[in-house]
Amino acid sequence: SSPPPSPRCSGRSRTGIGAGATRSTRCPCSGAESPFICTAFPLTERQVRRCEAERTVLTQRVARLEEANRALGTRHERLDGLASEPLPLEPLPLPRLLASDAAPPVGYRRVVEALERRAAARRKARAWAEAASAYPDSAPSAASADVKDAANAAVAGALATRRFGGLTLSHYLRGDARRIVLVLDGPSLRTSRAVCERCSDGFPAHQIVVPQMDAVHYKAIVTAVAECPYVGARLQRLDHWLEANKGRGFRCVAFVADFETQLLGRLKDRIVPAHDLMRFFRYGYPDDHCLLALTVALRPPLHDAAWVVDFVQHEASINGYRAVLKTVRKYHLAFFLFDITAVSAASEGHPQTEAERDLDVAEIAD
Repeated sequence: SSPPPSPRCSGRSRTGIGAGATRSTRCPCSGAESPFICTAFPLTERQVRRCEAERTVLTQRVARLEEANRALGTRHERLDGLASEPLPLEPLPLPRLLASDAAPPVGYRRVVEALERRAAARRKARAWAEAASAYPDSAPSAASADVKDAANAAVAGALATRRFGGLTLSHYLRGDARRIVLVLDGPSLRTSRAVCERCSDGFPAHQIVVPQMDAVHYKAIVTAVAECPYVGARLQRLDHWLEANKGRGFRCVAFVADFETQLLGRLKDRIVPAHDLMRFFRYGYPDDHCLLALTVALRPPLHDAAWVVDFVQHEASINGYRAVLKTVRKYHLAFFLFDITAVSAASEGHPQTEAERDLDVAEIAD
């Protein structure tokens, strides 16, 4: 509704004041569409035209802002899946060996207790489909470049020396498209490049699967220069990827879980590396022989590297796998290298070489 006339304006037409003065024949405040209120005197026709022109410009600006806001909302809907709620996460599945009577070690109990203490707060958080990385392009990694390169070299070296029934990793992957290398990698694809360069005998880079939750980093990966490998990047969180593909028969010969955060994760985004490791084992993603490279932060309440080892080994055991720790290196983060073997395949021997058995902490020294 239009504003009421000013107390100093009767709403009636007025004539000019003074000899030869020409004033508007209508009071702006009496118009149904005019937002202006008459004060001491009515506006001149020129002033009215100027005000109406300004009103038109402002109305057009508001319309453009509303259109831009609708477009922004559409973009957010496309990223988040639903505008009003995040993508759902299924409840954690039960262990694959329900009859297992193995007593959980102290480290496993500590991790589970810490997860339970944060359960109520975690349920209030939203697991958005897209989330910003904790390490932007200007600081792509919490670890120094030398440490990261050394850790990547250890992973790539272990994969390059493995034999799968006499086959190299490249030949083994090409035998079945569902055999994959699951990697949490950044826009520089440093880990993926290290694996491709070391396993150079026609390595199928498209069978490196890279879930990437940061849309900016995902764009950098898919528009990378020709020197970078053509990996199977997905604009998806790791937990969503594990849930969405649990029935596709993927078998991971390696999982480079470069979390660079503590096992409890980031509460605000419901990113929980401990739950992701549970999903990895409980959905049966590891191949009969799998390499697990885990990088996490050691902070209270989970500040002991032995607890991380207990957690991985017990979670593997209650799901039909055996996890053997090969390497651990602590700096401001902690790097763990595990050999994962399915219990059914353990009697057949582990596909590792003498070079792999000699892998030690020196390979990933600072």
